Amino acid sequence: MEIKNIDKISNINQVPEKSQIAKPVKQEQTSNPFESNDKGIESKENIGVDKAFQGDKLTPMEGQMKAKSALLNYFKNEFMQTDEFKKAFGNKTWNDIGDQVIGFLDLNRDKVTEKDVYQGKAYAYNAEIFGMHGEIAIDKKTGAVKKAYVEID
Repeated sequence: MEIKNIDKISNINQVPEKSQIAKPVKQEQTSNPFESNDKGIESKENIGVDKAFQGDKLTPMEGQMKAKSALLNYFKNEFMQTDEFKKAFGNKTWNDIGDQVIGFLDLNRDKVTEKDVYQGKAYAYNAEIFGMHGEIAIDKKTGAVKKAYVEID
């Protein structure tokens, strides 16, 4: 005997067990951490606002990126040609030491020098590079290098 439809044989209602019934899940509310309900009202006094964030000047982050790039450029193209470098490192090329220089470069902003030496018109940084000391200053308005210097400690 051939069975073509099992429903005709048994009168069992196929109701899922309680554990198999899908329960509605509350949808989590997502929020954008960068969203602001600020209406864009500007303070008349600009309390706590760094003047470098005003449109015609470099931001501190842009200044630091320019300083790092300019210092590496100075190191590669000028400092490595000096007798001081050659006495300490021999005939090493940028390909020999470039990765270490980039990896060990540490820039620290020097706000005292910015105020005293550059009257707030440049970002100044002290650099430690693989046992060497460097200084660099970047003009806040133009991004030009005002000073670049590296010496072996």
